[in-house]
Amino acid sequence: SPVYFRVNWKDGKFPNSLSNKCANGVCEDIGDQCLCNTAVIESAVWTEVCAIPFSANEILSRLFIGSVSPDTYDDADYDPPIEHGEAKVYIRTGGTCGVDTIIEVPFHGKPKYFKNIESIVHIAHATDGSTRNYSFRSAPHFINLLDYYQRDAYTETDAVLEHYFHHKNTAPFLAIRFIQRFGISNPSPRFVKTVAEAFVTGKYKYKNNFEYGSGDYGDLGATVAAIVLDRESRSVVLDADPSYGSMKEPIVKLVEFMRAMEFEPFPEWPEVALEVVNDKVGQCPHELPGVFSFFLPEYSPPGPIGDAMLVSPETQIHVTPNVIGLLNGFISMVKWGLSRCYGGLGPSTDGTCLIPEGNFSKAAGSVTFVPTSWDGKELVDELATLLTAGRLNGKSRKIIEDAYNNAPDKTTGLRLAQQLVATTAEFHTNSLIEMLDIPEPNEAPAQSPPSNSYKAVIMLLLDGACDSYNMIVPHSGCKVNGAPKDMYEEYNKARGAVALSKQALLTIDSSASPQVCSTFGLHPDLPFLKTLYDEKDLLFVANAGVLTEPANRFTYKEKTKTQLFAHNVQTKYAQQLDPFQVVPGTGVLGRMTDALTRRGYKAGLTSVNGEAYALVGEAGVSPSVNFVNGIGILPFNLNPTSENMGSLIRNLNKETTLMSSFFGKTWNKILKTSLISNEQVNNAMEKSDVSEFFPDSRLGNSMSLIARMIKAHGDLGTNRDVFYVKFPGFDSHADEWETISEKFTEINDAFISFVNEMKLQGRWNDIVMLEVSEFGRTLSPNGGVGTDHGWGGNYFLMGGSVKGGNILGQYPVDLSDSGLLNAGRGRVIPSTSWEQIWNGIAQWFDITESTDLDRVLPNRKKFPNLFTSRDLFMS
Repeated sequence: SPVYFRVNWKDGKFPNSLSNKCANGVCEDIGDQCLCNTAVIESAVWTEVCAIPFSANEILSRLFIGSVSPDTYDDADYDPPIEHGEAKVYIRTGGTCGVDTIIEVPFHGKPKYFKNIESIVHIAHATDGSTRNYSFRSAPHFINLLDYYQRDAYTETDAVLEHYFHHKNTAPFLAIRFIQRFGISNPSPRFVKTVAEAFVTGKYKYKNNFEYGSGDYGDLGATVAAIVLDRESRSVVLDADPSYGSMKEPIVKLVEFMRAMEFEPFPEWPEVALEVVNDKVGQCPHELPGVFSFFLPEYSPPGPIGDAMLVSPETQIHVTPNVIGLLNGFISMVKWGLSRCYGGLGPSTDGTCLIPEGNFSKAAGSVTFVPTSWDGKELVDELATLLTAGRLNGKSRKIIEDAYNNAPDKTTGLRLAQQLVATTAEFHTNSLIEMLDIPEPNEAPAQSPPSNSYKAVIMLLLDGACDSYNMIVPHSGCKVNGAPKDMYEEYNKARGAVALSKQALLTIDSSASPQVCSTFGLHPDLPFLKTLYDEKDLLFVANAGVLTEPANRFTYKEKTKTQLFAHNVQTKYAQQLDPFQVVPGTGVLGRMTDALTRRGYKAGLTSVNGEAYALVGEAGVSPSVNFVNGIGILPFNLNPTSENMGSLIRNLNKETTLMSSFFGKTWNKILKTSLISNEQVNNAMEKSDVSEFFPDSRLGNSMSLIARMIKAHGDLGTNRDVFYVKFPGFDSHADEWETISEKFTEINDAFISFVNEMKLQGRWNDIVMLEVSEFGRTLSPNGGVGTDHGWGGNYFLMGGSVKGGNILGQYPVDLSDSGLLNAGRGRVIPSTSWEQIWNGIAQWFDITESTDLDRVLPNRKKFPNLFTSRDLFMS
């Protein structure tokens, strides 16, 4: 198969079939590409020592071909080195400065040797071999294309890793990540530069008295010293800056609490037995949900942090189930030790949890903290020092002190005080707040939905980038411009090792659709999707994705505003659909519910398994998002230590002053909305159950929760619901067949139960589900029998009202390397935008006014062929 690599053409000029007719005939025009003869010419970069720059950086900008050390040659082969600025120049004995000269330059503290050679690829005339004015530097490679050796592959891999490690962006990139993990989410440029320099030089000097590090590039001792000893880490004055600090990670808070409260495991449990922590708090060592860890470093939550254009990575996992799970874990640990009782994070043991506070018979360990004084004020001050580094504000201290003094005994009072401190913003962040002296407003009671009919929209994100060109495959009956074409064979050639066999495909009739083939095939592990398609309850949209405006391989770079091929960026853009930030920070589902709320509908927003850009609306318009996860709705603080404990927690997390920490404000809002949402959803779900059996899988549990919430919409007071479901694990860089087969099987089985349940509820015609992914994958396979980051993909829309049994959009008519929509390496440029699809869904959802649609989809007018509700739905 062809090998692709990027090159920098001299002066930006290269043979092109459109602009210069393939170098005016020097190259052969093969469609929209040029096939050229080449000549590689090697010459000396400098022919005189005096012409060599003194600066190592200038030399490195010209030399790219490495050399062995002159010490490996015989003594007589090279003259002693000539000291020249930062370089040493080694010239062949008896020779002059030329192609056999070796130049030594310091690079990150170590000598690097280069040949004084530049290797240039020139376009050559096919007949006489003469070169033309088109050239580029010869791309490095280690593997002989005719004679393969495993040794060369290892050598090339080492060189690539070395290049990444020493890249100029590596040090600042790591500096930001390291600083964030040490508790400062938004470090200043000066701080980042200081840490990056320590990483590069391998040294850090503190107040000219103490020096840390070995002097080697990448020394982590010097790097960490630069972080923890910098004035930005140590200055208490910065605590008063609202933008300073961070939200703490759940697992960090858990460890901090256990250490400060002197947790001791029982003899029969010598190791700390934390269980189901990831499910309950959203984080656990060695249980990463994917290659991007638990949260994104650039995540910016809505509210004061987002408004200030700051980031708070850890806030991404501070959603209702995790907040409730973590607080329940603290409460249970204080009252019953590390056990599974009442939402605890410990091991499950035999017997009942109907035991009094202070009974640790079900536990694997307990907190053993004893205060130095049992006086209320002194005890609270000591807890504030241990759990909040003394940051706990005076009003909160007084609330906790009063609660302690009103407890029936000092031991119960201590347990209550420990629990209350663990709910405060100063414990969950590392910054300061000051509460306002205003009463909390009463929450408006939930209202019954109006008489409007009920509808729900579900966005299913196949996270990691689903290979949807193996979801739907061209099969037979294919024609291009009226001429027969074997599209399956073209697919098979393009996909290589990851192609599905034609015999395994589940065929669907697409003759009623204006597509290149009259028959397509579905992945063999999606038989229920075929059933829905055949029953006219599911349609496919071919080659869709994030677009700024229509584009092809020649125009996409200038017409595309978004950064391509990056999971984090494309996940955000695919959910926001607002490339020019007309309604900044909001997502498509959030704007839809905003439009409905303004029109008098009772909208509900629910995220299953995580934070979602799609659900963010304009501030103060739609209700808060309900966050649930696959393990169900956990009640908060069963059997509270004090009858008024709920009121105490609310008073500890009231509105704060303008200059209070943005992170503290964010925690207060998260806790308040989590407590309200958790109680409302829990009460409604207690009366709602499903009749259908759902598989015990991640997606099965998620779809079961959605089915229960749809059934409970009356108790929740909604008549328009939007649901966001994140289903991860589709990043198939390797072992594509196994990955996709496993995931598609889980989708198929979960959908059977969900559709049957919706029909039993009589709601199948009232719901629609759109499957999305941040992007598609490359048609071309990689060396690991997998695929890499692509662009366009194929997606489905399902529901009882969907005008199914057809394929909308335009499946590519050319899957070859020269296809008009091939951006290289089989990255297919979308021909249908997400705006086109959401336009029809929004209309079905009763958002019909042009002004509303323009707000929901700010970029929709860039696309002339918007789908309407009539295109997508039966009525």
